[in-house]
Amino acid sequence: MVAGEGGGHIPNEHDLAKDEHLDAINVKIVELREALESYILLAIASALQVVYIRLFRSRGV
Repeated sequence: MVAGEGGGHIPNEHDLAKDEHLDAINVKIVELREALESYILLAIASALQVVYIRLFRSRGV
C-alpha cells in the first residue's frame, strides 16, 4: 500500500481516475451478467422445446 492511501484521505486525480475505471469495469460486469442470464434462459427455453417435441412425437400424433 502506498503511503497516503487509506480511509479518510482526500481523493486525488489518480484515485478519481481509478474509481471511474472501476465503475466502468463494474458496469461491464453487470452487462455481461445480464447477457449471460439471457443466454441461460434461452438455453432453458430451447431445452424445454426439445422435450415437448420429443413428447409429442412419442405419442404418434
